[in-house]
Amino acid sequence: MQDATVSRMFDLLDQNNVKVKAFRADSGSYLYNIIKIVSKKAEQFYIKARMNADLAKAINTIDNWTRIESSSEVVYRGEVQYKPFARAHRDSKDTKPLQTYRLVVSKIERIDKQVNLFTNEACLYSAILTNDRSRDANEIVFFYNQRGTIEKEFDVLKNDFEWNNLPFSKLEQNTVFMIFTAICRNLYHHIITRFSKRFKNLKTSYRIKKFIFRFITIPAKWIKTSRQYKLRIYENLHFKI
Repeated sequence: MQDATVSRMFDLLDQNNVKVKAFRADSGSYLYNIIKIVSKKAEQFYIKARMNADLAKAINTIDNWTRIESSSEVVYRGEVQYKPFARAHRDSKDTKPLQTYRLVVSKIERIDKQVNLFTNEACLYSAILTNDRSRDANEIVFFYNQRGTIEKEFDVLKNDFEWNNLPFSKLEQNTVFMIFTAICRNLYHHIITRFSKRFKNLKTSYRIKKFIFRFITIPAKWIKTSRQYKLRIYENLHFKI
């Protein structure tokens, strides 16, 4: 029900006068109905394409591969104009002509040297379907890959703020719990950002467990000296008591 979910999302945004400039999604959204919805509701979209015979044939026509070297791998990147979902468009009996989009493809050599049946190359492919005509291929790949940042936030919420273990049996109650813990996540980010400016042993990238062991749960002892009790903290933290 990806198309129904995406359609409902855009309807809610329209009701609140929120205009979408860019839509990014993984290959789960590489569907004919979603492409139709997104192309109308968002100025630009970037969706990872799933490999199939038609896509492989389109990749095989690319003759403008650019070699890109990094410290860890060599990537070849190219692009081609592509009309996806020809059969789905035909079955839907849509009278409008099928749109042509931009397909930006990256490939790396396979370690096992297994040859792709359609491209006759021993490569792994990653393709992004987009209607963005202004950015170059490298900028499109970089922009799409930034969606991994929000994926990391879900990892934090699942493992640090108990989204993996929802406490209630009703959807409405769990929704409140998730919203509240998401607010706590934002508060935690603000706190550690402020604290890290003062305490050198803290970094803004620390997860909550590491923050607790570095800042909250630390060894300490009350020492009586000169008829006064003083708190001795066995850590290089400049607390003021």
